[in-house]
Amino acid sequence: MIAYFFAFVWGILILLSLIGWGGLINRLFFPEDRVDWGLLAIWGLAFTIFLGGLLNITWMISNTVIVIYLGIGILYWFFAAFQRQNLWIHSIYDNWQWEWME
Repeated sequence: MIAYFFAFVWGILILLSLIGWGGLINRLFFPEDRVDWGLLAIWGLAFTIFLGGLLNITWMISNTVIVIYLGIGILYWFFAAFQRQNLWIHSIYDNWQWEWME
């Protein structure tokens, strides 16, 4: 039973990392566009396939590199999620303040 839970958590972490890498691509190439998590995950997957191929061709791929890569993606996802949360909280606060004044 523990093995299933570990596999589930590992799959979620991989998904969050892909979304994080897609968010970085979104920020670099399309900073004015906001896209959903599905498209971010696809962009992250495409970038991961590209970078994984390059690392494989140059013999630089290893378990450590993969874990570091996933960790960077997860960290960027946390950073972006925290930023979105602050924007969301501020927009609710501003909207509530505006309605209170009327």
